[in-house]
Amino acid sequence: MSIARNSAIDAICKVGTIALSFISGIFVSRLLGPEGRGAFILATALAMTILTTLGSFGLRAGCQVFAAKEPGRIGELHGLTVILCALVGLSMSCGLALFPHSVANYLLPGIERTHLMIVAGAFPMLLYHLGWAGLMNGSGAVAQRSLVELGYNVTQSLTLIGLLIVTRGENLFLLIAAFYGWAVVACAAMYLSLRKRIPSDRPLWCLPRRDLVRYFFGYSKWIYVSDLASNGRNQVDQWLVNFIGGQAIFGLYNQASSLARRPLLLSQSLSTAAYQSITASDRAEAGRLTASGARQMVILWAGIAGAGLLCSPLIPFIYGPDFAPSVWPFQVLVVSIAALGVSRMVAVFYNGHLKNPVLPLIFDWIAFGFQIGLSIVLSRMMGPLLGISLGTALAMWLLIAMFVTAFAIRKDTPPLRDLLIPRREDFRAWRRFLPARWRQPPPPPPTGGGTTRTTFPIE
Repeated sequence: MSIARNSAIDAICKVGTIALSFISGIFVSRLLGPEGRGAFILATALAMTILTTLGSFGLRAGCQVFAAKEPGRIGELHGLTVILCALVGLSMSCGLALFPHSVANYLLPGIERTHLMIVAGAFPMLLYHLGWAGLMNGSGAVAQRSLVELGYNVTQSLTLIGLLIVTRGENLFLLIAAFYGWAVVACAAMYLSLRKRIPSDRPLWCLPRRDLVRYFFGYSKWIYVSDLASNGRNQVDQWLVNFIGGQAIFGLYNQASSLARRPLLLSQSLSTAAYQSITASDRAEAGRLTASGARQMVILWAGIAGAGLLCSPLIPFIYGPDFAPSVWPFQVLVVSIAALGVSRMVAVFYNGHLKNPVLPLIFDWIAFGFQIGLSIVLSRMMGPLLGISLGTALAMWLLIAMFVTAFAIRKDTPPLRDLLIPRREDFRAWRRFLPARWRQPPPPPPTGGGTTRTTFPIE
């Protein structure tokens, strides 16, 4: 399946996920309020992200790259995934169960012990989600992965909405149990979808050979260190707000942050669909695809940022007047977060094509340290809600600047203007989403027997 079709299907599924999370978020905010929302997000999204970051060991990226490079060894990669989930997952689950007070004081400040036990029980399955997604992406099954994830998100969201309506938001334990319960059940559908990617005469469960294990961890160790910074950078703002301001302020900030981050799913669709082609192409073609994809990210950024600023005054009307303080943080964050797609596309070139995650690792750690220091300083000057929002936004622009500069100064990659200035042909790929009567007829084919290069996404 082509990049364009994979990207289109993945984008449609991501739009469905955004719509579902938007609807379920309204119920969560209105029925739980800022403090209840803060407690729910702390035990679900924030806990899940922090713990999988600590325990993943670069599992998703490693599976994605090696499945693309060596598709005949997906069975070994799956076996390695299961082993890692069992060893690391169970070890971390035991640690969460044995040291709940330390976790509640430092790692997940304020989480209740009963909620933590649910997280501990589901954690090995959360790691499997990462490995499975990497294997599906690396084997080119982006559309199939998206459809499975959409079904999972639909079921999970509808269950949460139903429970919120029935209980009126008075049983937080039941909501969290349902959230993780569907995460565990979804593993069966994930396994069956992966089974279809393996020929029937090959086992899906087999021990990985020593050379694969050595190369896998030789690569993924750098991804893991980079993920600690990149995922930490994505979550440290929420951790700081919760730690400094408490769960009510955290609920307000998370409302702004979650709304601002949802459009990232669209840029993820483009970068994920392009991963296999950029990884497997020669240097010149990989650079061209990366630059073309980055220009598409610029177009996305302009549209998302403009729409976000225009719609931001609706937040207190949709989620309730208690969430009026979320408007300004949302405006600051959406303009910055929407632009991260450019750096994400350049990171695909380094992590996938060059198989050199060291430079992205350095950039992520620089931005991570800058974000923490600036956010703490600004929170003392402006308060945690406004100060951490601004510190997070400035750190994102620093990260984008580092990635763009590093790519543009290479001698074997397109120049800066090809990376950031959209061309007329870049907009043609978006006409497929317009009604047929609005589309312009395609230009006539070139004459003279020459060949032309396609634009991103590739047809």
